[in-house]
Amino acid sequence: MDDASVHPYLDGENMTTVQARVVPALASLLAANVGRRIAVVAHNVVNRVYLTHLMNIPLRNYRAMPQENCGLNLIRCVQGEPTPVTINSVWHLMGP
Repeated sequence: MDDASVHPYLDGENMTTVQARVVPALASLLAANVGRRIAVVAHNVVNRVYLTHLMNIPLRNYRAMPQENCGLNLIRCVQGEPTPVTINSVWHLMGP
């Protein structure tokens, strides 16, 4: 399959373009909420491109980042540096 970081989906944008929108938007959101706990609800593509950025994973490998429907990612921001703590937690989806 073609590299989606360079080659867009039909009538869509490539992952590099998505990441170029997502990273500054989330950085701005984090900067505006220093000292607070916030929740961001997003599609798995947004989550994947952001997490690959934070973890220095090549964007062409974004699909290897697990993101289940309703999975939770916990990102802690200390002194302006966001760091993934938990990726794709699905404990809340488990039965009793």
